[in-house]
Amino acid sequence: FATVVSTKEEALIRHSSLAQGEYHCYTDGSKMEERAGAGVWITGRRSLEMSVSLGHYPTVFQAEVAAIKTCIDKLLNWRIHRSKVNIYTDNQAAIKALGSVAITSKLVQECREVLGNLSTGNRVPLE
Repeated sequence: FATVVSTKEEALIRHSSLAQGEYHCYTDGSKMEERAGAGVWITGRRSLEMSVSLGHYPTVFQAEVAAIKTCIDKLLNWRIHRSKVNIYTDNQAAIKALGSVAITSKLVQECREVLGNLSTGNRVPLE
């Protein structure tokens, strides 16, 4: 996998087209009124829209990483292979943490592991 921090303009160009055998995956985590959640929207050969309640304790950063991991887990369950899987998140801290050599968070480590699994046989840019 590759982590990319794009400008808004660069991202809009990539979001505008979906080639055959390609997936666009949008993830978002949030926290409001002491409740956190993760959302995932996948479009491609198969599609999915889902949200997950994460309870009271996760931070916004943890909710963002949980959304990415939820997305990847779903794609792994679908046994995606020989595809380009574009994963988009609006959280640069999550992108940088997943691309970092030094990982101190168990959730980031777990997410990085499943990201590596998805990258076996697929092209997976995370931006």
